[in-house]
Amino acid sequence: MRIVVQQSSPDVYVLHFGETEIALNRNEVKLLLLELTKTLLPDGAITAGPRERARAFIQRIVKADDVGVQRLLGSAAHEDLLILLKLGEDDEALTKKLYGNMSQRSRKIFVEDLTFRFSEGVPEGQIATAISSLTRIAKRLEEEGGLTYRPADDA
Repeated sequence: MRIVVQQSSPDVYVLHFGETEIALNRNEVKLLLLELTKTLLPDGAITAGPRERARAFIQRIVKADDVGVQRLLGSAAHEDLLILLKLGEDDEALTKKLYGNMSQRSRKIFVEDLTFRFSEGVPEGQIATAISSLTRIAKRLEEEGGLTYRPADDA
């Protein structure tokens, strides 16, 4: 059987399995890839769940330069940043870093949104999607030289 994957539009991919075609959006492709990887590596090779990846991302962002954080804030979706703030709401360094790089108006909007959103917690799927998106944006900014980090010993 021949397997082919093609991007048909910015957020739609078509998977061809022989004569069968399946169209998936970007998030469905990510979920498929995750499920395939879990199946192919059942021995626990993939140990980091969404919350662990979020914690690792938070640790990196706390060490990021302010200009880079501002670029990240300007590039990321509001919902993704809201999830990041919710996950790190007890992390004083993260909230200081993010809120310190926002305008007063933006900070007010995020604080108000956090008051009403995710009172039951953040679903794992939303965490995974948000952290993947934020990580992708941070990586792009790093590659462009727009996001840098303090050395580990400068904490």
